[in-house]
Amino acid sequence: MRKLELLPTDDNIIATLNENILGRNTELGYFLELLNHVEDAYSIAIDGKWGSGKTFFVKQAKLALDACNDSISMDDEKRTSIKETLSNVTKVDDLQPQYPVYYDAWEHDNDIDPILSLIYSITEAYDYFDTLSIDSKKMLMDVGQKIIDRILPGSGAVLPALSELFKTSNILNEQKNKATLQEDIQTFLHSLIYENGNRLVVIIDELDRCRPDFAVKLLERIKHYFVDEKITFVFSINLEELSNTVRHFYGEAFNAGRYLGRFFDLIIKLNPANLDNYYKKFGLGDHYYYDYAIRTVISSFHFELRDIIRFISASQLLKDTINKIPNMMLLDMNQRDALTFCGFFVVPIMLGINVIQPELYGKFIRGEEAPLFVNVIKNMTQYDRVVDFLLGDKETFLRTETSKTFIDIEKRADSLYNALFSSENSDEIIIGKLIINQGVRDKLLEISSLLSNFSDFKK
Repeated sequence: MRKLELLPTDDNIIATLNENILGRNTELGYFLELLNHVEDAYSIAIDGKWGSGKTFFVKQAKLALDACNDSISMDDEKRTSIKETLSNVTKVDDLQPQYPVYYDAWEHDNDIDPILSLIYSITEAYDYFDTLSIDSKKMLMDVGQKIIDRILPGSGAVLPALSELFKTSNILNEQKNKATLQEDIQTFLHSLIYENGNRLVVIIDELDRCRPDFAVKLLERIKHYFVDEKITFVFSINLEELSNTVRHFYGEAFNAGRYLGRFFDLIIKLNPANLDNYYKKFGLGDHYYYDYAIRTVISSFHFELRDIIRFISASQLLKDTINKIPNMMLLDMNQRDALTFCGFFVVPIMLGINVIQPELYGKFIRGEEAPLFVNVIKNMTQYDRVVDFLLGDKETFLRTETSKTFIDIEKRADSLYNALFSSENSDEIIIGKLIINQGVRDKLLEISSLLSNFSDFKK
């Protein structure tokens, strides 16, 4: 059994771009055009919920910028492929060369000061250092060391990565305090931008997951020390969660929205991904009731991309066996119909709840969350089989006034939920064509636990 995941690795980033798996290539094209027309010091926030694919989006943008800057090392075939894909959504030849740097704030939130790790991330991204002369390396190291000395005076601290990159010596003994920290940083950044593109694009990701003190300090350090007409900052954030982080630091009465407005010149809302290609990537077709139900649960619970991956991973354990219920157990016909229906349409709801709100799962199987169940079943009435089983007469459903029909569906769905999960029901109950008894209830819980002969762990 392999973990089903779509991690933002280089290969996956390229695949999602070239195959437009997330359906965001058009948005990416507009974003590249936006970056291309920025002329001043500028800060952009890309706002999206946790798990919505923000990291994928900004890493796709970085890959695109890499491909459009000939000073950045990249395999020629890969560069050509990426630019051909981009040419479908933007005028590639019109994009100015920009140098992107990716900074994972969460990865560094135990650092003493965010400036140190940010400077390191910027310098680490520049693969042209090997071509610099010793004098040029020493100049950059001098400036970098001054930044460290101003932040941690008298500590003698140095970023090992800087020392390794520049291969210089006798730098630590130099204390140069004539310029301000801001001037040092400007000198440092200008020396990097000069040979590698018209602008530097610094992508700050996962800021909303950081410790409140680190998140606030990083924002304020950037605001005070990194303002430069040749630098664009892109923040990939969940604005709601970042606001909570700021309030946690300054107090609940603090106006976090106005505070954050000081740092972002433009806030962009990341639209939901187009999931059609995404579903195909993981074999989630639309020709099978179980697949239909899975897609309905995803839309009903408003899953983000990360939730979808976990949900599909769990549901695929049952996909090849769920339709074989009648042949895998010695059941009478009534039990077979009920378990077939539950396998196709009820089990996905149970798996979905365990993904999106696992704290509710216990209440759900105790019969305390009927509205949750009824809402999803109502959304499944686009499938004839659901209506046929619940009402017992599909033709009546098709002839009946819609509003009245959905009242009937709600009542039947509520009755089905109580028949399946209410502890007060132990007798046999008939809902439409479904006959629910204790054997059905017990088997439903067994199947949805994923620890039964229905789970295929070889998937």
